[in-house]
Amino acid sequence: MDDDRISSLPNDILYHILSFLPTEDAFTSSLLSKRWSSLWLSVLNLNLNDEVNGKPVSYFPNLVHTAIFKRNSDQPIKKLCLTIKQAPEIYDIEKWLNGAAERKLGHLEIQLFNIIPHKLLCCIFSLRNLVVLKLTKVLLSTFSHSDLPSLKTLHLKDVDFRQRWFYFELLNGCPILEDFEANGITLGNLLSSSPADRVRKCLPKLVRASFSNISNYPFQPFCSVQSLHFEEVKGCNDLFPIFDNLTQLELSLDYSWKFIVKVLNNCPNLQKLDLDKVSESKVLWTENDVSENWVDTNFVPRCLSLHLESCNLYNFFSGLKGELMLARYILENAKVLQTMRVWNRARAQREIKSELLSCPRASATCEIVVKNATQRTYVRKLDTTNPKREIM
Repeated sequence: MDDDRISSLPNDILYHILSFLPTEDAFTSSLLSKRWSSLWLSVLNLNLNDEVNGKPVSYFPNLVHTAIFKRNSDQPIKKLCLTIKQAPEIYDIEKWLNGAAERKLGHLEIQLFNIIPHKLLCCIFSLRNLVVLKLTKVLLSTFSHSDLPSLKTLHLKDVDFRQRWFYFELLNGCPILEDFEANGITLGNLLSSSPADRVRKCLPKLVRASFSNISNYPFQPFCSVQSLHFEEVKGCNDLFPIFDNLTQLELSLDYSWKFIVKVLNNCPNLQKLDLDKVSESKVLWTENDVSENWVDTNFVPRCLSLHLESCNLYNFFSGLKGELMLARYILENAKVLQTMRVWNRARAQREIKSELLSCPRASATCEIVVKNATQRTYVRKLDTTNPKREIM
């Protein structure tokens, strides 16, 4: 009886098994027997990390070269994840990427964790078959042009664009972009100028955009987006365009009511609004806000009067009257509102719900739900604009 049952499995199943292993482990499988010697070269996803303890310096570049170039040109590479924690100038990254591109690379993720930043070779932005590009901890000190006609997903985390126009030129080369994330990115000098220091037009196919940990950021290129998330975004009061297509908005910010009303006014077709006060040590409204004319009752953003159907207020009601005034303002003006959910952090749910139920409501069918913020639970319902996200 043959005890090696795994080796007797069809190649397709073995490829599938190897795809769950780090590429280094998949490579070691080639030592098992002649049958296994080349199986790993048919794995579609490569996950390569140069943190190989106890191995010689040449081990990692040799592994990458073998994983890419020892396979036949008709053996595709679907996804390449490249994590580099050593000095990247000792590697021939450009050759690796071009070799992967020749094998129909569609998904590329690169992380550079070296303490001293290094430029990322500009060949990345000419990989015309890329559908997904994710860059982490990358310094772009040089740039030529961007030509990414197939790119649908672009995620940038801790990316430093040394010149501002690099960023705009990158977006100009992504005509069918659908999913964009910017987390902690840095743009060059605000005063620098260049003929390319603008996006020639809004990204017309954009469905989802997410921004976090950024400041003084230009949002005009994203004015066509349908679902938008802001978290810890600073200095954008004067940079907020009109979002005509926006139907879902999430704000995780420490901002005043004036900014929130301005945002609502710039989202005329908004249907779903989530507001989350991210810092417990800060408050959105002071007692001075309450004594002022909190909002002009003659002014109602179009989205409230015509389109808003769902509103979630997270980490609200720390005891300030201004927070209740926001909820009242929405209830009094949202004519088609179906649900308002409030996650209360400090006051009794029964008291809050009683106050909200006593408010005049523009929508007779609106349901009000008040819960304890510490008991916040999630319903596993998929967002159509981002299938991996869960919605309340």
